[in-house]
Amino acid sequence: MNATPNHPDAGAGGRSAMKTVAVAAKGKGGMNAVRRVAAIGSRYGLGPRRMERRLSTVLRLTERFGSRATLPVTAAAFDRHPG
Repeated sequence: MNATPNHPDAGAGGRSAMKTVAVAAKGKGGMNAVRRVAAIGSRYGLGPRRMERRLSTVLRLTERFGSRATLPVTAAAFDRHPG
């Protein structure tokens, strides 16, 4: 399920990400776009592993204290990992 099915990039997968990078490079300049990608990569990682580890930590803590976590999930992430 895409949140915006009429959007030109809906369901485009990696093409959508590449278009986003191209727009950022055009609007902010190539070097600033490269710096931003590097900052995001160092903060969040370039793949899912870092986030998966952090989510596991949050879920362990909530289980330990007998509570539940409410986490926002984008439609794109939901499409990639439906379950």
